[in-house]
Amino acid sequence: MVLSRRPVPLDEWTRELAAAVTARARSDARARAALERLLLGG
Repeated sequence: MVLSRRPVPLDEWTRELAAAVTARARSDARARAALERLLLGG
């Protein structure tokens, strides 16, 4: 986690947060699918 003292407008902060959450969700979804294929042979 990186903290900054630089003021950031709320709309910019929420866009960045949404992008980070989306990227994490995609990564987790790919990891889950890969594990599922490995365990279930799909």
